[in-house]
Amino acid sequence: MNNEVIKTSEELGKELKLSQKNFADIYLSNDRNGKQAYLQAFPGTKIGTAEVQSSRMLKKAKVSAYINAKDKEFEKRTERTKETIVTGK
Repeated sequence: MNNEVIKTSEELGKELKLSQKNFADIYLSNDRNGKQAYLQAFPGTKIGTAEVQSSRMLKKAKVSAYINAKDKEFEKRTERTKETIVTGK
């Protein structure tokens, strides 16, 4: 039996620094382009720096957990919407 506590994206988001959360939210909203998300979250960053730092940011456990939680929540909402459309309930 698995007693793992599953946190929501809201809970996980509170564990992130504001800059990390902003990066992750931008990343999720821009077709998962890490470099562009980093440039938007950290204005004034050089392109080469953004490429390296975005990769590092995505490897951080808390940032990755937040992104995964947002993905799972989106999948659940999508499934419920599909079910509503198909069944009318």
